[in-house]
Amino acid sequence: MQIDQKHLSVTPRPLLYLIILLSSSYLFSQPFFVVGQAEISQEEFKEAFLKNYSKSENSIKDDVSEYLSLYINFKRKVVEAEALGYDTTQVFQKDIEGYIEDLVKSERIEHKILTDLIKETYERSLEEVSASHILVLTEKTKPEDTVQAYQKIKSYQKRLEAGEDFAELAQEVSEDPSAKNNAGNLGYFSSLQMVYPFENAAFSLPIGAVSDPVKTDFGYHLIKVQDRRKNRGKFKLAHIMLTETGAMQKSDSLADLLHGGASWAELCQEFSDDPYSKASGGELPWLGSGEIFPEFITAADQLEKGAFTKISSPYGWHLLKLVDRKPMPTYEEMETSLKDRITRDARYKTSKIEALTKFKKKHGVEDLKGDEFSDFEKQLILKENPNMQSLMEEYRQGTLLFNIMTDKVWSVSEDEENLKAFFDTQNEVYDKPLEDIKGKVMSDYQAQLEQQWLSELEAKYPVNIPNKSIKKIAKEIERSI
Repeated sequence: MQIDQKHLSVTPRPLLYLIILLSSSYLFSQPFFVVGQAEISQEEFKEAFLKNYSKSENSIKDDVSEYLSLYINFKRKVVEAEALGYDTTQVFQKDIEGYIEDLVKSERIEHKILTDLIKETYERSLEEVSASHILVLTEKTKPEDTVQAYQKIKSYQKRLEAGEDFAELAQEVSEDPSAKNNAGNLGYFSSLQMVYPFENAAFSLPIGAVSDPVKTDFGYHLIKVQDRRKNRGKFKLAHIMLTETGAMQKSDSLADLLHGGASWAELCQEFSDDPYSKASGGELPWLGSGEIFPEFITAADQLEKGAFTKISSPYGWHLLKLVDRKPMPTYEEMETSLKDRITRDARYKTSKIEALTKFKKKHGVEDLKGDEFSDFEKQLILKENPNMQSLMEEYRQGTLLFNIMTDKVWSVSEDEENLKAFFDTQNEVYDKPLEDIKGKVMSDYQAQLEQQWLSELEAKYPVNIPNKSIKKIAKEIERSI
């Protein structure tokens, strides 16, 4: 078994000591060995050994004996730290509490809800849905209006089921003002561009299907999915907008000039009716579906970089140029920004309230709030995850080990006077000035300090394990490898 004696003895890092810690499962009534009042079972030792075992040229028995010696010394140090009250200080308690909070964080309801929403939002962002709707408005202050609105939307649903055309019905009855012109067609959109109930319905429907009534803050909707397609990413566009009479003919003339080599920036500055972009060559922010007229995105998707086309919009005619485009980012690239957006979105608050209400009802703790609920949830998470209890104990012992090693060894060796005194007693060992070999001298001094301290601990906490017990556990371990 390969064991780094130097790291196990002098390196001031708690993580290197965690390597010889174990999961705290006290399953045997008869302990394998005892250090002070601490009983260590065979199962506990085997678990610690196997967790850190790497095959070597030695026999299993030799490896077990070597590891056992290190492990007993580790236990002696931890027991001594407890005896000296290291585990009772406020700093220690705060450190452990912080570790526990980090440990259970991923299992807390709020964290799970947020993580699930981030993943859902990203997966939906890879797709664009084209949908139409029929809207019946409601007012929050008038509950009777909600009942009437629901009855009205249900009547429209029956008409659709009877075979009426969705677009024609939307133009006739929808209370969305734009429906008169667009027949309820909302174009393509992706995640976070519609209110959450609307988005849920749209992304769950197959093409051509119509939803049951969907309630949002605006009212009741009937939603029909027209199409689905892969999200084409973001586009960097520039345009020359023409809004006056004869705009179509003027756009033709400007297109001819551009084909003849005229400067886009100069024509934009002189002729564009968009006062916000004309001075910058007509450039617009990075845009995707649902963020500008759908005609822009459809046209841009057909262009090569630097090419332009002519399109119309509700504002007039445009010469539209594709400056650049970029594909959808990866989940890792979008995770932080999605988290920020979702935590500000109503979907997070609503989902969190629903999940917390369900959880509290399930466990009969509806009255718990604030810190009381947080503590209850934490204890439940720890109870349901035994591996977390093992990790807690590992961290607790590792922290105790680090703290007492700091006081007994590392801080002592870092004192300049102590280090020089040690160096002066080792003249026959070192043939260079202290400053030239300070690192080696400090390492040797730490090793001496630790060995002296271990001798004291061996006398204070004697451990006697019969050789037959070591042979027995070595055979059990060998069978399990």
